[in-house]
Amino acid sequence: MGVPGSICLLSALLLLGGCAGSQSIEGSLDGPEEPLSGNARVVVHVHGVFDDRGTLNVGLYVDPDTWMSPDYLYARTEPVGAVGEVVTLVLPDVPSGVYGASLYQDIDENGDFSRNALGIPTDPWGISNDAMGFFGPPSFEDAAVVVRPPTTILDITLRSGIGIPSTVGPDSH
Repeated sequence: MGVPGSICLLSALLLLGGCAGSQSIEGSLDGPEEPLSGNARVVVHVHGVFDDRGTLNVGLYVDPDTWMSPDYLYARTEPVGAVGEVVTLVLPDVPSGVYGASLYQDIDENGDFSRNALGIPTDPWGISNDAMGFFGPPSFEDAAVVVRPPTTILDITLRSGIGIPSTVGPDSH
């Protein structure tokens, strides 16, 4: 199943006020300075899923210059299927490296990251490291994670609108 080209889920937030410039991630990530090699299984734990409709769409970006664009390198789309504290997506066989991950829940199943007339997201969204931008999307550096074999686990919290964690229950919407 393909991932819609709109996985650049927070492009709408660009309308809210600016974009962080590309920054070097050298020295900003914890861990050994050894070369990365081999492939990994990337397990994405999505927190805050309170609606079982639609699909979860995750994309991995390797280049700060294409961050939040349709130019992701690895992606996965899965039906939500269940509501709970954590829903898991697995991206098998991802080459080692530094990535930024973005995801959204396509609740209305229109194949697009939905937003209102002001550009504020209406579909829940999340970023690796639970990174948040200030009047715009977070930088690639803030979202950057190191993927190493055999398995790398990412925990991402779904947020609604301009960044409120999606921790409300189904009776509140």
